[in-house]
Parts: sequence; structure tokens; C-alpha cells
Amino acid sequence: MNRIRFTVDLSERADSLLNAMATEQNTTKAEIVRKALGVYRFLMEEEKKGAKVEISNPKEESVRQLVINPGL
Repeated sequence: MNRIRFTVDLSERADSLLNAMATEQNTTKAEIVRKALGVYRFLMEEEKKGAKVEISNPKEESVRQLVINPGL
């Protein structure tokens, strides 16, 4: 698979979060970004089909809806 390199400007906070996630998952920052892109694409595609993405918390008996693209 061919790889493309590109540069991303991140805030210190975002870089710190990305470092923490990579460390926690024992992987690279690039791999975290690739996985995040895949998840984001999946969520967008499901939302385009009319699906709702919801987060439920049984302990708090709450359900929140995650809106990926408010224009749909």
C-alpha cells in the first residue's frame, strides 16, 4: 500500500491527547489518526443513511445523540 505524508498543525492540547492515546494503545500517533478517520467515515456514512448515533449510559439512565454532520 502506498503511503502519503502530510503535515498537520495541532494545538499543544491536541498533541498531548494524541500522544496519550498512542501510549495507551501502544501504537503510533499516525495509527491513532488512521483509526479515527475510519471511525469518522463510518459514522458519516451511517448518518447519511438516516441512522442515529447514540451513546447510552445505563448507570445514569441517559441517552445522548451524536450529530456528525448537522446539515443532514
